[in-house]
Amino acid sequence: MSSGESGDGANELIDTEEVVNLTSSNSKIDGSRLGIIGYSFGAWMALESALRTNLIKSLVSIACPQNKFAQYGTVQITQPKLLILGDRDHDFTLGQFKFLANRMSEPKRTEVVTGADHFFREHSDLVGKLSCEFIKETL
Repeated sequence: MSSGESGDGANELIDTEEVVNLTSSNSKIDGSRLGIIGYSFGAWMALESALRTNLIKSLVSIACPQNKFAQYGTVQITQPKLLILGDRDHDFTLGQFKFLANRMSEPKRTEVVTGADHFFREHSDLVGKLSCEFIKETL
């Protein structure tokens, strides 16, 4: 976890885009197979970054805040995406998640983790497994 402070997203998005650009240009990395996984605020950064660049080929959004997630039902994020939410998330009701996820562009897959809150206590292994399998399948 970061020990820094988060802002309104502008600087964090710049940071995320710089990491994507640096990673894609690294000769030791296959830049044609970049995936991004983000949790909560980072899930928003992953979605926004995938919208802004075609360097990202696959993404996982875990517990994206509802007010940020809602923005992506009217835009085309063409990369394969896995959208994960706990059914007990304090910020995002399951009904809202399903409605908004349904509006997102294909290809997409949704996973609802039963019994999980926003922090996925006691469910982190499952979230990690789902995320890694999806990235492996789509890259």
